[in-house]
Amino acid sequence: MSLLRPDARGLRLLDNGEPLDATERAFLDVLQDAPGASEDVRTAYELYQTPARHVLNALILTRADPKRIQEDLQLSEATYEAYRHLFLDTSVFKNVFAVRAYIRSIADDSTEEYQSYNLALIEGSEALLARYRLGDPQTFNEELVATRALSELSSRMTEHRGRSLTSSVAKTSLSYAQAVLNGTTALRNLRPPKSQAIETAFELSLVAQIHSKRADEAPVAPEELIRSAAKPK
Repeated sequence: MSLLRPDARGLRLLDNGEPLDATERAFLDVLQDAPGASEDVRTAYELYQTPARHVLNALILTRADPKRIQEDLQLSEATYEAYRHLFLDTSVFKNVFAVRAYIRSIADDSTEEYQSYNLALIEGSEALLARYRLGDPQTFNEELVATRALSELSSRMTEHRGRSLTSSVAKTSLSYAQAVLNGTTALRNLRPPKSQAIETAFELSLVAQIHSKRADEAPVAPEELIRSAAKPK
């Protein structure tokens, strides 16, 4: 496990270290209250100084989608990137065990935000985002939601093993298996057939200032379009 802390860059500058890149120079400007200092970097530092860092850390450490973090927590991309660069460099973790060891090492400060680690680890980053965002999510990915639901159900459908098939646990477990089969079929229906996707891409390529394209300018090879088309009746 790496001995480096994920916030080593920020701590080095707080300890009067020299900046080594543009983000670190921007942070030094914030620390020195220089004119024109980056407000995005200032916001990242303010988050790091408050219990809000636990929420952001938990989301990043459990690999939540950066775009969702920015949308749901109303953070600019520059603030998010500055925070990761200065205060949560996840490259120091070589595997998931290192991440979990780091989380265990974080002192409990008795704040609500500190509970974010357990919530994200047990229920997933989506549950944590739902707790802190204001209003409905700006984006909704039906396929992602269905995939997560199937993953949860599939983890439950093997609990009957080693038990009598007439037990209530086995019956419930097998009902989960049937739900997974049904859900997999529904998930497949959310995805367009390959041939349809290829034809749509080809049609979109024709919508341009010049309403025609040569075959060699198409986004897919002509033989692929022909090969994937429906067979004539």
